[in-house]
Amino acid sequence: MPVASAARRGGLSVVVALSFVLLAAPQVSAGVTLTPYPSLPMPWRMAVGGPQNHLFTAFLSNGTTQVTESTSSGDYLRPVSIGTVPLIKAFEVDAAGNLYLAFRDTSSNDTLLRKVSPSGSTEWETALAAGTSARDVSAGSAAIWLATDQGTTILKFSPLTGEFLGSIPASGAYVEALANGNVLASSSTTGITEYDPAGVARRTIPGSTGALDTTASGEVIAAVSTQSGASIRKFAADGSSTLGVDRGTSASIADLSVTPSGETWALSSNVRVHLDPTTPDAKLTASEAQAFTGAPVALDATGSFVPFASPSRFEWDLDGDGSFETDSGATGRISHAYDTPGIRTVTVRVTAPAGATATASTAVDVSSASPVGPIGVSINNGARYTNDPQVTVFMRWPTYAKDVVISNDGGFFPASQRPVGATMAWTLDSSGPERLPKTIYARFLGGRSGPETYQDDIILDETAPAVLEAGAKAPVASPRLTDLAPRLAKRRYVVTVRAVDKTSGVATMQVTSKKARPGAWRTYKKRSSFKSSSSKIFVRVRDGAGNVSRWKRLKIA
Repeated sequence: MPVASAARRGGLSVVVALSFVLLAAPQVSAGVTLTPYPSLPMPWRMAVGGPQNHLFTAFLSNGTTQVTESTSSGDYLRPVSIGTVPLIKAFEVDAAGNLYLAFRDTSSNDTLLRKVSPSGSTEWETALAAGTSARDVSAGSAAIWLATDQGTTILKFSPLTGEFLGSIPASGAYVEALANGNVLASSSTTGITEYDPAGVARRTIPGSTGALDTTASGEVIAAVSTQSGASIRKFAADGSSTLGVDRGTSASIADLSVTPSGETWALSSNVRVHLDPTTPDAKLTASEAQAFTGAPVALDATGSFVPFASPSRFEWDLDGDGSFETDSGATGRISHAYDTPGIRTVTVRVTAPAGATATASTAVDVSSASPVGPIGVSINNGARYTNDPQVTVFMRWPTYAKDVVISNDGGFFPASQRPVGATMAWTLDSSGPERLPKTIYARFLGGRSGPETYQDDIILDETAPAVLEAGAKAPVASPRLTDLAPRLAKRRYVVTVRAVDKTSGVATMQVTSKKARPGAWRTYKKRSSFKSSSSKIFVRVRDGAGNVSRWKRLKIA
């Protein structure tokens, strides 16, 4: 495609007054920084260049283009003199700090390509053919490549004089000059294609439809359209995509530029995006914000990422003491169960391949797991009687309940509040000799349904039973043993016992001739048999609550 006129050279230097552009507070997520701009002026194009690889940003303000220079970390330095540039279309900065601007001249309606030196002098200016509009420009050591809005031809110019050097029939809305003299072109139909100076396609990277740039090692970083807007991806030399950084909005990527170290700057709508491939962004979620003791909690840090890379290491502080005691290597998922209740602050430390780290935390509220069964309380595990006011309360509590308020009074006065547990020691009100059920009241706190109250009762019997009468019929000797050892022969006695207990009833008894070794308790019966070689026989009884009577000697008839 021919140009309308030869290059115009000159030493004109015009200083344009530029208001200081204040940036809103950045939204920082380790590795990715989003810096909103004010509504005006709107950033339109950006480039990294100059001896110090500074960031240059072109703004449109009241119909005039203004350019600022910032440090490689994005801190504002100064305005840059570029002369009068009404409506900028494309923008580039080379390694020496020269600026190349393609813009529409409102007076002539021509599209002009201008080179501005680092000092602000216009080195040359070239007008494109009538009806030609620039889309993107890239500066190489051998040529200046310019993509047009027509998208079917890429123009080539001399970086020294601005002379038109010809064109190649290549499809692309964005271009990037390569060190080998070739050019990359990004197209919505074919992706990214590398062309040699003669226009012969050398390789194709599918997928990209937007702005692009290359790293010092030749990797390609490009904007890719998605259903949600756009993402920024890094493509290896073989064309494979190594990572996508999804913007997650409907905004598109207007322009992007890459530093030699691989840091990427991009303009998305009215936001400046900075991607630092050395810094990880740590993310952590727990499968349960509320968990139970003994139940595994799944911890997931796979949402962590490093721009254009992957985290190389995950370390975990599971108990919140500040020590990362668990190392899962490159695996971002683990599970952990807690033995005791309490709120745990879990932290993951994510390491990038370059060695930088970042942390993320989440809280897990661990509640005691209730024993299996219906919710409620039981004194002495369901016993009907007890002879001791010191009892054990067995509990099964509602989901996520933290504490229990327990009392002998239904109005909970007085009351004791304690953490829930499978068992709890408790003191009943002493009853004395009367037969009265003793009731406890338990109110569980912190459960899903709010406070829930349950109760249980037991008969407290502190009075021992009494043996009223005890006797035995005259023994009948065993024939086999009488002849051999009359004094050692065991005889069978018919024992009669009458005992009483008014509260829990007589339950068991012991019959023995040796009180020091009375033997096992057996079911209380008014009439039973007993073998003994001694005529001294004793009996005692025990009631349902466990109270034991005095020994009583049987009267032998």
